[in-house]
Amino acid sequence: MHLKINDKTVSSCLGIIFKEVFYYFIPTIYLSEFDRFKPGKILILEIIKWCINNNIKRFDFGLGNENYKKHFSNKEIYSSKYLSFHSLKGFILYLNAIVFLKIKRLWL
Repeated sequence: MHLKINDKTVSSCLGIIFKEVFYYFIPTIYLSEFDRFKPGKILILEIIKWCINNNIKRFDFGLGNENYKKHFSNKEIYSSKYLSFHSLKGFILYLNAIVFLKIKRLWL
C-alpha cells in the first residue's frame, strides 16, 4: 500500500494478508519534507480503513514495542520462545539452537 501526495509516494508498507489477518511488515517513509504531517500514521489509518472495508478481521503490527503500535492498538500479545529437551539428542539440538540464537542476536 502507498500514500501519495501529488503523485509522489510519501510512505508505503509491505503487508501480508494470511487467514483474515493483515501483517504490517515493512513500513517505509520516502520523503522527509512531509514528516511533520506524520505520513506513517496516516498510512496506517488508511490501511486499517482498507482492512475494515475488505473484511480483514485483525491487524497485526508484529514484534516490537514502538509507541505508534500502542497508539493504534487495543490489545497487546506477548510472544516468547520456549525450548526444552528430553534426551541426549534433544540436549544437543537444544545447545545448537541456543548458540544459533545468540549468534543471530549479535548480527542484528
